[in-house]
Amino acid sequence: MSTQTGHPRYVIYLSEACDHLAGLDASLEKRIRKRIEKFLRVWNATDVFEKSVTDDVDYIKKRRGETRAFVTYLEVDGLHLLIVLTVFKQDEKDKFWLEKALYQSKAEDYRAELQEIGQGSSLKPHIENLRENDDYLVVESEK
Repeated sequence: MSTQTGHPRYVIYLSEACDHLAGLDASLEKRIRKRIEKFLRVWNATDVFEKSVTDDVDYIKKRRGETRAFVTYLEVDGLHLLIVLTVFKQDEKDKFWLEKALYQSKAEDYRAELQEIGQGSSLKPHIENLRENDDYLVVESEK
């Protein structure tokens, strides 16, 4: 799916991802965030994905790195959103892959919630509320 970089893009780290990021040392956190947030700059939004985990969950890893992430991507209300479901270290990969059905369910729920909000009104106020909530981390593409 090709996406022009002129459209607003957001990376939203859910609370589990934020908790796991906080548990990483600064170097690992910086490297996986840089890889995830590449989504804000690439022409084709899906270029940051390594492979699909389930229908709605994709896998991001830092090449030759120790960290991984499960994410879901959607476009709602003219906004392109990358939702980071979780972040984990390479040595924990098997545990997270065994729980991929759980992350598929979380992705479906969150996608449905955002699509419902987007149908009734603009998503921007919701995203701003998430930005002000300490349980989430929201990063926006430069304007």
